[in-house]
Amino acid sequence: DEALQHKGGRLIVAYKGKGDHASCSQRRGLLVSSSLGKCIHNVWRARTQPYVFKGATSMQFTAQPHALVTQAAHCVRMFLHGQTSCGRSCYAMFLDIQAAYYRLLRQHSIHSDFSDSSLLQFLDRMGVTDLTIQDLADILQGRNALQDLDCPPHLQRVVSSLHASTWWKLDFDDSVVKTERGTRPGDGFADVIWQLCFSRYLHRVDDVLASLGVQCQLPWNHCPGFGSSPGDATLPLGTVVWADDAAFLGSTETADQAIPQLRIVAEVALTELLKMGMQPNMGCGKTEAILHLTGPGSRRVRQYVHHHCHSTIQLSVPGEDLALRIIPTYVHLGGVITHDASMRAEIKRKLALANSTLDNYKSKVLNNAKVPLAMRVQVFKATVAAVLNYNLGTWPTLTNAERKLWISGVLRLYRRLLLRHYTSDEQFHMEDGRLLRLLQLPHPQVLLHVARLRQFAMCLKRQNCQFWAIAGLDVDWLQAVSAAAQWTFSQIQGLTCLPPPTTPDGLVQWQDYMTTAEKKSSMALSNERNYMQ
Repeated sequence: DEALQHKGGRLIVAYKGKGDHASCSQRRGLLVSSSLGKCIHNVWRARTQPYVFKGATSMQFTAQPHALVTQAAHCVRMFLHGQTSCGRSCYAMFLDIQAAYYRLLRQHSIHSDFSDSSLLQFLDRMGVTDLTIQDLADILQGRNALQDLDCPPHLQRVVSSLHASTWWKLDFDDSVVKTERGTRPGDGFADVIWQLCFSRYLHRVDDVLASLGVQCQLPWNHCPGFGSSPGDATLPLGTVVWADDAAFLGSTETADQAIPQLRIVAEVALTELLKMGMQPNMGCGKTEAILHLTGPGSRRVRQYVHHHCHSTIQLSVPGEDLALRIIPTYVHLGGVITHDASMRAEIKRKLALANSTLDNYKSKVLNNAKVPLAMRVQVFKATVAAVLNYNLGTWPTLTNAERKLWISGVLRLYRRLLLRHYTSDEQFHMEDGRLLRLLQLPHPQVLLHVARLRQFAMCLKRQNCQFWAIAGLDVDWLQAVSAAAQWTFSQIQGLTCLPPPTTPDGLVQWQDYMTTAEKKSSMALSNERNYMQ
């Protein structure tokens, strides 16, 4: 067993940054625990991770090697864009769980020795409702997640021991609170226990949806990268997951089928969540859905949803009175997802965040004439550029209006760096070419090209079949990446042995180079070090 000091720590109540300061719901608890204990836990975490990867679903990106958050957000955006482009009605339901890492019953994944009476008493103390208590008791009395994944018995006992007799205490309070629930947030094992438990939930939801025949199927030709397109093989879409954020996607041929299918998906997802002992957060901006209706009868369905039903869908969940709100836009994993897959709202939000970030340095940097332009550019690259580049590679081809909005907004940010060095007239009447040469910053369109190529290369190294099946349905993003490759070739033409990426064979060679270039460079660096030694 481990030292008792490593099993808990001090609980800090932190404000989430939005909402009423006096409301408990607008604050989260952060556990400050022993650094030495975390180091020891990380050793066992590394040994448990292979079994986490083994039990994860195909779209559970957090529980996959080299997890990439932009890939999860990209799947949602690309699916909706592809379905709307081909004239199909589609939807995306986003699930938010109340205090997910704290309310989770860790007994789903680790060993628990319960008799019938003590099990029911434990579940009642954990706040599980009577209507789902028997379902949850049956789950906990069966094999846990580690046993289902054939984890070695010794490792199972170690993980169980690390989660026994855990505790926390508040400042200015001598009482020590023992915990039997939650994932030890802030600890290296938090994501492991969560992924093990959440994987069981996702598999149960997928099985129920598949049995009801409402799980979306993706046609694919088994060719990742530029050659991806619909084919004879079909893959189940599943639930797109990053940490505790889940997105349920689906599409229908007609508008009349969209609402019944969305209702079934929502009822199954929420019912299975309650059976796992967790509660959905149905507040504003939490568990909601976006819906795109098109085709014959779509106007009538829209009137029914937004006027007759007041943009809500009543759900039939045992013991709960729940309604799912239908909204036009949703902020998911740092990006704005719209029902019609347009990018205008996302561009406006990104530019607003970038300007807000730059405002933090207005008094000490921008209004200080002694700070040279070179230093201002370095501050810009370290702060504002990170906001601009986040999720940028997931964008599809922009329309003319969206492209003008993006370019003008970024150039306006660039011009703000000239404050106190140039007059207002010189700032806002300076030609774009001179501005870019002066600041040595890339054109906004170049930012898009580079981000798309980077996103494409990172996704190639994470061979996710469902991701490439979705990309094959939404050919727009692959065409945008191809255009970025052609732009890159125009910049390095004559300096590379790669062929022009204008033909399928040329794109294949570029794709192979993106996949193997990092390995070749690391091998060359290793050989150089060995030679120097």
